[in-house]
Amino acid sequence: MINVKHVPEANTNLSGEMMDLLFKTNVTSVFNVCRLSAELMAKNSPDSNGQRGVIINKSHRLAFNSSLAPYSMSQAAIIGMTLPMARDFKDLGVRVNSIATGFYRYQIPFMKGAQFQKFLSMMAFPYSLGSEDTFYHLCEKIVTNPYMNGEVVKLDGAVNTSFF
Repeated sequence: MINVKHVPEANTNLSGEMMDLLFKTNVTSVFNVCRLSAELMAKNSPDSNGQRGVIINKSHRLAFNSSLAPYSMSQAAIIGMTLPMARDFKDLGVRVNSIATGFYRYQIPFMKGAQFQKFLSMMAFPYSLGSEDTFYHLCEKIVTNPYMNGEVVKLDGAVNTSFF
């Protein structure tokens, strides 16, 4: 079991103020960027498919299986807005997809040595963390596939997050 003492308030501080701040930061800001971006993209000339733009939101794998309620709820909200936004922006020619990432080294800098190796052991093959390259590669595939719309793709190395 991985020790998550670095975020002790995550499971205990469910104040309304904390939830408001978390949702303003993680959800409302994403919604506003999408809304404003789609408005600008609608002014683009359409390509041969009628497409004027693509929005790719980033969420986290913890939205699907975690006991960190406040953070998980905010990430699930991003995932939950993907399909409705794709449908809302259809007449603009803007596609909306999301990527639910797993863990990247920058997210867990406190883990060292044996603790880090134990964390990696919870990954399915290839037993590694995500990288910027894996994220960029998936973004490229989403952009270049004109049929992909309203989808959430897990890019998490099949990590087991049930301990969080």
